Amino acid sequence: MNKMMIETYSNFLIANNGLAAVTRFSDSCGNLISHDKFTRFLNEIELTSKNLWQISKDLIAPACKNEKSHLVIDDSIIEKPYTKENNFNCWNFSHSKGRHLKGIGLITALGVFESAVAPVSYEIICKNVRYSDLKTKKEKRKSSRSKNEMARDMIKNAINNQLNFDYVLADSWFGSAETLDFIHKNHKKFIFGIKGNRLTFKTLEERESGIGVKLSELDLKENDVVPVFLNLLDFQVRVMKKVFTNEDGSQGILYLVTNDADLNAEDIYSTYQERWKIEVYHKSIKCNAGIASSPTKTIKSQGNHIFCSLYAFVKIESLKLKTNKNHFAIKRELHLYALKASRERYEEMMKLVS
Repeated sequence: MNKMMIETYSNFLIANNGLAAVTRFSDSCGNLISHDKFTRFLNEIELTSKNLWQISKDLIAPACKNEKSHLVIDDSIIEKPYTKENNFNCWNFSHSKGRHLKGIGLITALGVFESAVAPVSYEIICKNVRYSDLKTKKEKRKSSRSKNEMARDMIKNAINNQLNFDYVLADSWFGSAETLDFIHKNHKKFIFGIKGNRLTFKTLEERESGIGVKLSELDLKENDVVPVFLNLLDFQVRVMKKVFTNEDGSQGILYLVTNDADLNAEDIYSTYQERWKIEVYHKSIKCNAGIASSPTKTIKSQGNHIFCSLYAFVKIESLKLKTNKNHFAIKRELHLYALKASRERYEEMMKLVS
C-alpha cells in the first residue's frame, strides 16, 4: 500500500473542484508525481475496506473513545452515465428516484458516534453474473452475492474490529430474516425498517401452522409497541408503526422492528432517526470528496479511486472535529482561498500587459 500516494491523492480530492483527472492531479503536484506513475498506482494495487479501516481508525479515535455508537448500513449509487459499462459501472435501480441509473453501487457500514461518523466497512457491488431477461430477451447483470450477504459480512467486520456499537440500523431492504437472525445471534441489537407485507405471528406454534397476519393488517395504533414472531426467526421481536407527512402533504407509514424488549416507541423511533446521518455521508462523499468525479474506466482503478475518496471523507470528518465546521463549510473555505489566490495571480499577470 503506497501511503504517500494515497495521502496525496485524497488531499487532492478534498481541494479539487470539478473533474478529478489524472493530468489535473499531476499538475497540482507540480508534476512531482507523473501522469504515468499515478495511472500505474490506480491500476496495479487493490485497496480494500480492510485497508481503509487501518488508516482511518486513528483519525476518528477521539470520537470513538467512550462514546455511544451505532452501525448504520445503507447503499447508494455513484452515477457515471458516460463511462463504459463493466461489472462495477452498470445499471442499478435507485429506490429514491424510482428508476434505473448507470453507475457504481456502494454499500457502507457507517459508524455513527455522538460527535462524528466514519465508514467502518464498505462493499462495491460487483455484478459479475450475466443472464438473459425472459421478458425482454436482453442481457442483464447481477451480483453473485446479495446485499444482505454483504451487510452481514460488514457487521461481522465491525465486530471483529472491536467497534463498540449499540444498534445496527438499516431500512427494510436489508431486513431479511437471515440478517436479523445473524445480528441477534451475535448478541447485538437492531432497529430496522420493515415492510408492511411481512407476516407476523403471535406465537411460535401459530407460526408453525403458517397462519399469520400481514403487519399492515395488524390492529396496530401509532406508537404502540407489539411483540410478534416473524418467519424464520426463533426469537420474539417488537414492531411499531409511525405515521408521517410527506412534503406533498400525503401521509406515509413507517414500520420498525427491534429485538430490544426494553425500548419504548419514542426510544425506538429516535434511535432509528440516527440512520439519517448516512444520507448526509452520501451527500458529502459526492460533493466534498469527489467520489463521482473521476474518469477512471477499469474496475481496479474505479475501486481504488472510491477507496481514496472515502479516506478523504474521513480526513474532512477529523478536521470537522478540530474546527467545529461542517464538511460543506470546510470545502467552501478551501474554495474561497483558491479563488482569492487565483484573483491575486491574475492581477499580477495583468501588470505585465499594463
